[in-house]
Amino acid sequence: MEIEVTLIKKAFSLVGIFVNNDLDKLLLELSNYDVEQLLFNRENNPALGRLAQQLSSTTMNAMSGHEYHKLASVIVTIKPFLDRFILGGDISALVIFVMVNSYFKIDLKYFLQDMSFPKTTKDQRITQVQKILSAVNMSVSVRANGSYYEKELERVANQGTKENSVKKIYDFVLAIERGGQGFHFNFYLENLVFFLFQLNVKAFIFRLNNLKLIEEYIFYLQSFPERALVILAKKSEQLSNPWVIFELTRQLLKKYRMDDEPAIKGRQAIALLLQQLYLRDEKIYHQAIPFFHSNSVFNVALGEQMQFLSEEDLIKVMKHSLPIDRYNSLLETRTKLLTSISLHTSDDQYQLVLNTARLRWQAEFDRLFKSEEFLNDLFMTSYGNFIIHYYSEEKDVSKIKELLNLTLKKLVWIDSEWVKNESEQITRFYLYFSLLFLLSHAYKNKKLIDEEALKLFDKLKGNPPLSEYITNEKYFKYLNEIAENFNHHL
Repeated sequence: MEIEVTLIKKAFSLVGIFVNNDLDKLLLELSNYDVEQLLFNRENNPALGRLAQQLSSTTMNAMSGHEYHKLASVIVTIKPFLDRFILGGDISALVIFVMVNSYFKIDLKYFLQDMSFPKTTKDQRITQVQKILSAVNMSVSVRANGSYYEKELERVANQGTKENSVKKIYDFVLAIERGGQGFHFNFYLENLVFFLFQLNVKAFIFRLNNLKLIEEYIFYLQSFPERALVILAKKSEQLSNPWVIFELTRQLLKKYRMDDEPAIKGRQAIALLLQQLYLRDEKIYHQAIPFFHSNSVFNVALGEQMQFLSEEDLIKVMKHSLPIDRYNSLLETRTKLLTSISLHTSDDQYQLVLNTARLRWQAEFDRLFKSEEFLNDLFMTSYGNFIIHYYSEEKDVSKIKELLNLTLKKLVWIDSEWVKNESEQITRFYLYFSLLFLLSHAYKNKKLIDEEALKLFDKLKGNPPLSEYITNEKYFKYLNEIAENFNHHL
């Protein structure tokens, strides 16, 4: 949580504010320590504990809108430390400034708004910050007494790094993040990273491009606010490392829910990142899709980005990259993808997507038909609406009528079809019934009227086959929906 901008501006506008004496005294004490002691030897520095305790109450009051005069006094107290760094290159003063501001998250631009200094000076300060960051070892490993499971994940992740495998690497990453502090192993250093970003975005991107380890990318980006991540996304053509782009995408997706207003802008940023990932490394791009596939914002962004894919890659996304199974748990999410694709792709691309989805659905249908798996519910998958749209877009209505009547006949005379056992018969019934359900929506969308289909459907309703197995509440719900689709003209 951050302090509201209006409160920050109000605090900066106050005049005649005095230094916070208690804080100033503590910061002067901290000035006796060098950079390494401040950043990397916190356990042996009791002054840092007192600093955290003193700032916590001020931060809480500032966030709630109370006592902004105290916030102003903090600003007046720490501003000289920033000045000492900017004007004189005092790196210890910078670290102290960053330490205090890490509790308030005040944008650097407010501190620098009345300060002018030559470009050469700014370049020198950027170099100083980069030098500190480049000297830090951020490699992560499982502790010596870690479990077999943790060590195995680490071993697989190391192998995944050689193979450029998203799953192998991020199985380990997610396990680390679930295990407590995750990659937050130095709070003040994280804020020093963000200071570099605020000081000069171009220099920060240069630093990102020179990182080598996955844990470094995560450490650099994990605490960035949404607005900063969006700025980086908009400049993603300057990012040369596909893993940085992947992690930036992951961090942004953590910030959004589909019903949030920022998600509208966020999905555009995600679409930009996906396009850059596609251009940088198609292999990682196609691995990113199954990794993020359940996220609604990602699906909308993917639909927007797919307009830039080749025909081959459009097919690859729909046929291989996006997961499919017999359940419809992601039906709503995947429908958002469908809507986004329809809005952003060409007619030819859209038809190719629908056809590929239909072929994949049919392949899964055929697999279930031949397998010994038991099915006692609709076989929609998450691509149910793709199938409805495929048949709704079919120009030759005779094909739909022919398939519809054939499916109805198979349902009406299901008892005439040879099967090994009752389970296989029930599975086949629901497969046929699922196809009927989807076709009925296309029948309604195209405003079709077919007398033979209507007669067959009446027969199906009047004398349900396998009634002792399938005439349950869900079945009648689906049957009524099909009936409404068939009776659209009434």
